[in-house]
Amino acid sequence: MTIHQAKGLEFPVVFIPGLAEKIFPDTRIDDPDRWDQLPEELRGDRSRYPILDLQAIRTLEELNSTLKQRKQLFQKMRLDEERRLFYVAITRAQRALFFSRAHWYSTNIRPKSASTFWDEIIDTGLSVSQGEEEAPGSNPRLSAAPERAESEAQPVSLARLLLRPDRGAGFIDRVALEMPEVWSRLKAEVDEQITALATGIAPSWREMPVEVSCTGLVRYDQCPRLYRYLHLDRLPEKPSLWAGRGAEVHRRIEEESLSGGHGVAAEEAELKPRDWDSQADGETVSSVEEMVETYRRSVFGRRPPTMVEEPFALPVNGSLVRGRIDRLDRLPDGSWELVDYKAASFSGQVGRGRLLQLRLYALAAWRLWGIEPEKLSCFLFFLADGHIETICPSSDDLARTEEWVAETLRRIQTGRFPRTEDASTCLRCGYSQVCEARDGP
Repeated sequence: MTIHQAKGLEFPVVFIPGLAEKIFPDTRIDDPDRWDQLPEELRGDRSRYPILDLQAIRTLEELNSTLKQRKQLFQKMRLDEERRLFYVAITRAQRALFFSRAHWYSTNIRPKSASTFWDEIIDTGLSVSQGEEEAPGSNPRLSAAPERAESEAQPVSLARLLLRPDRGAGFIDRVALEMPEVWSRLKAEVDEQITALATGIAPSWREMPVEVSCTGLVRYDQCPRLYRYLHLDRLPEKPSLWAGRGAEVHRRIEEESLSGGHGVAAEEAELKPRDWDSQADGETVSSVEEMVETYRRSVFGRRPPTMVEEPFALPVNGSLVRGRIDRLDRLPDGSWELVDYKAASFSGQVGRGRLLQLRLYALAAWRLWGIEPEKLSCFLFFLADGHIETICPSSDDLARTEEWVAETLRRIQTGRFPRTEDASTCLRCGYSQVCEARDGP
């Protein structure tokens, strides 16, 4: 867990590693004078930055001196930001707080000394040392270069052949001669692809592990071919006002949840683009601020969360299902509540896609964190009208969902992307003309 993710939370014991030079605090600065940085006039924190008035500078010495002073100021600002972050970290502990550092990080060639924060902790006299080991003579992370053996004794690899300076026109012949098994497999795959293209038959897909998002699984359930267009062929998708509004609402709620309060004030929100609050297709919709206010008045807005925007990777038969849970709370009685925010109004019934997505989240909570379905309540929180729909999937429900996930992943692995038989889905699809051109009306 990062320190940013720990905002608003408390733990009996907290460990803060990395109190070494240039690790924490991180003394690197974002130089606003670099070409790839956002101009000062466009920054939200521009009032904190010193103005560089080039018209008042007459000599090269004055310019160098001004730039040096600006850099020193930026370094101080960076250190102040790191110190505020350090304060957040140390105030998460309820009973015990541990600090640690290492001599070697990544591939540094010299051992790192203690950071400023480490020295300040020692100077308080409140810490108890658990001992300190001397730095090894060299970085153990850097393995010595292996002895170069005779080329004849080394196993031939495709990468080694690619690095040969004489690969040129004789590369294919050399692969066929020195790696006959690899050559036979590659040639068979190419022949299969060429034959498939010539006959118009879709080539066979090798069953390799895949990574699919929860949204991708829901889209495959809606229309397998739509999944292929969006997630494999990467066809451009029409921008959606609803999707943009939903992303903004989720961002605002995440800020408030992690800060433990009303993160972005209403008057500050007025400075943000208001395109999300325009009307869509002639329908009056709730604004972002109205939906955030609905969250604030709810039971979820009045209590601290346990997990917010928690990412997960659920392994299923060698493949991975990735997703992000909006909110997961552990209650005093040991039960759990899972919340999925929807920037929309409740239509009177929960559609299959939303129900399926919620069950995927509950399945991840069960398999990854051991939250049993009997102790988990799931909620769809419709922020446009404040409706909260309660759904409590049983262990049997989640077991069936897991079987469905495994079968869907197998279909994706084997390249099965037929067009849906639901004509109403095709009418709303932005790729219906592509399907008609391929299969006919």
